[in-house]
Amino acid sequence: MNSQTKQPTLFCEMSQCWGGDAAVECSSCGLDPLCALVDYGTNDSVAVDEILLANRAVAKGETLFRVGMPFFSIFSVKSGAFKTLLPSSHSADQIIGFHLPGELMGVEGIAQARYPFTVRALEVSHICELRLDRLNALLDDKERVQQAIISMLSGEVAFQYSLTAELIRQSAEGRVAAFLLNLSRRLVGRGFSGSEFNLPMSRVDIGNFLGLAPETITRFLKSLERKGLIEIRRKSLKILDEGGVAALAEAGE
Repeated sequence: MNSQTKQPTLFCEMSQCWGGDAAVECSSCGLDPLCALVDYGTNDSVAVDEILLANRAVAKGETLFRVGMPFFSIFSVKSGAFKTLLPSSHSADQIIGFHLPGELMGVEGIAQARYPFTVRALEVSHICELRLDRLNALLDDKERVQQAIISMLSGEVAFQYSLTAELIRQSAEGRVAAFLLNLSRRLVGRGFSGSEFNLPMSRVDIGNFLGLAPETITRFLKSLERKGLIEIRRKSLKILDEGGVAALAEAGE
């Protein structure tokens, strides 16, 4: 990857999101069904600020919420990346997912009114935080709130299903190839380049997520590079042959 090429970062201000040279509409954000209920033109600005905390900076390694904490907000990634994990007192924390720009965090806490996972920033990031309890309290149209929540949850269920389906692979190399394709397609869905992007997660984190040793992740990435399918320089990755990577992923089913 050209060292001068900057990957777009996603920020949100009022009704418009943008990232570097690539403009990203708020409609691409997972929070959009709920944020649409907040009318900046008619609602009191103080009330709006109590509902939506936009574009908050998060330090690398900072924890948004921990497993077992009472549910209070839904978050969306505006720039950077996060990981979801289940802490363990007997072994390494189990990583069960990564969150990219535009994706939601904390939705799983709605059902039991507690967060079932811990979410932590992989790098310096920005988020939007929507206080669901305050949204219900400050907006009179409860039916619209419920419909927006249903819309948001249905999108999240569909996303999680597709993610699981893509990453279930029998071979280790197939899982690695599918993981890269999954990241690429998710970025494309949010308006970013799917052929050239950064890997914010470490090889250790990728291995933890896929159930593989870090050395195995490194070996397979080098194998993909030798085959001319990808080009990788530390955390920068370029997919040179998407069809070839897809074929390798499908061969591992």
